[in-house]
Amino acid sequence: MRERANELSERGYTVFPSHVANAVTTELGSALRALRDELGGPPLYSEADLVVADDVNVSPVGLTFFGLLGRAPGAVMEFLLEPTLLALFAEVLGPGFELEQVSAVLSDHTRPFFFWHNHVGGIDGVDHRGRNDPAPLRIERLVCTLYAVPLDDAHGAMLVLPRRVGDATAAPHTDARVPWPSAVALRAEPGSVVVLDEACWHAVPPMTRPGERAFAAFFVRRAGLPPTVRVDASIARARA
Repeated sequence: MRERANELSERGYTVFPSHVANAVTTELGSALRALRDELGGPPLYSEADLVVADDVNVSPVGLTFFGLLGRAPGAVMEFLLEPTLLALFAEVLGPGFELEQVSAVLSDHTRPFFFWHNHVGGIDGVDHRGRNDPAPLRIERLVCTLYAVPLDDAHGAMLVLPRRVGDATAAPHTDARVPWPSAVALRAEPGSVVVLDEACWHAVPPMTRPGERAFAAFFVRRAGLPPTVRVDASIARARA
């Protein structure tokens, strides 16, 4: 686990290839398609945010479901409680780490290049592309994503810009809708898990063929951090 923690500190990300069982990823994809059908089949991309239902919107990332524990608990519970990931979070964030948000995204070939961004401050963090905030001296928050489809050129590999803890948080380039120099393309099979430091810049190229791209994500933070504006009420209900 120390090796994984070092990867997060030295480059801002670590990848667990094919880490989650096929049955879990299949259930996740099916659950997201069913939720979309229940909402009347909204589009899977919009340049401007469109509110579809409570805690559901369509945006440049795709059709986004917040509070996923309240909508499809069976599809994510095994992912949330995976022992290796829990051990990594305890190693990096301390044993009192807190679950902050559980969400998922369904998109398709209509989505163009999903612009470079990070998650400093959590899911509702401000856009840091024009900022130069002091660099955190330790990892405070992690983003953990599970892919129900391959990370490949057909579905959109994840582009990440490696950074060490303490490196500047400001965007190194101004055009957020093109691949950046020095970016690393992450490619992996379905069931793979990518863990990112909140300050790690990442982007996703468009799909190169018709189809869907589905993933679930959750945010964990070091104990005692101020809560985000967006509160995931489904977590408290799941604990109860």
